[in-house]
Amino acid sequence: MTATKPKFGSALDGYWGSHGSVHVNFIGTDDHLHELYIAPGAGWVDNDLSELAGAAPPGNTALVHYLGSDGSQHVNFFAPRHRLQPCAGALHRSRPRLVSP
Repeated sequence: MTATKPKFGSALDGYWGSHGSVHVNFIGTDDHLHELYIAPGAGWVDNDLSELAGAAPPGNTALVHYLGSDGSQHVNFFAPRHRLQPCAGALHRSRPRLVSP
């Protein structure tokens, strides 16, 4: 797998998902928000969340995630003027696409 490298000094956010999956969110050298994801028995996947959402977060910002009761995964970041912004929705593993919040 060829993945985008994290931007030096940028925030990292990670968590264990359902069924032993591992998720690492970071801002890449391309200034996009990325999620590295692996499930047991599978290889790493680099999801470009900014591309899926149609927007890139600002350069160096805090990242925070939460899991929805429906299994959806959300990544938020701080935009200019210190407003918390969702990354335009949630990535659903059963349907790998970004949906509107």
